[in-house]
Amino acid sequence: MSTGLRFTLEVDGLPPDAFAVVSFHLNQSLSSLFSLDLSLVSQQFLSLEFAQVLDKMAYLTIWQGDEVQRRVKGVVTWFELGENDKNQMLYSMKVHPPLWRAGLRQNFRIFQNEDIKSILGTMLQENGVTEWSPLFSEPHPSREFCVQYGETDYDFLCRMAAEEGIFFYEEHAYKSTDQSLVLCDTVRHLPESFEIPW
Repeated sequence: MSTGLRFTLEVDGLPPDAFAVVSFHLNQSLSSLFSLDLSLVSQQFLSLEFAQVLDKMAYLTIWQGDEVQRRVKGVVTWFELGENDKNQMLYSMKVHPPLWRAGLRQNFRIFQNEDIKSILGTMLQENGVTEWSPLFSEPHPSREFCVQYGETDYDFLCRMAAEEGIFFYEEHAYKSTDQSLVLCDTVRHLPESFEIPW
């Protein structure tokens, strides 16, 4: 039984062992979209159609021996073909949370007599974010009107959240592929810190 650290990556629609992880860099902070940059190799796929990978869900799993230490899932937003040494192909990939798509769309609209939870719920639903939790400790009254004027949905969401003192983060499950966007108005709802041994 191996006790070392290893990393696996799965992409929806491809075999589980399609890629081997060479390296990765995860950048994650409060009230911003995480960015996962991966260097990968594949012996099975010396040539891939980009449509097989782009906009698909990808799952990075960090293992210590046979035990899962952490999982990160998101949408493949960038995919690049690298060097082919005749035995394997090198690829580069970027993965972001589903909320990343909200930065691709601008809107002009008015919300009337809605509170922040309702406004954010509409924005998230329209952008395909189905797993989210509003953990609010303070009351957030309805607004008579609220205008989105030419902003991307992501910029509008961030502005509205900031005006209400709300921050957000992606909560990754450690033993499953579950992942949820969490919106909070107090640090009491932040997960407890812990150390991953590596």
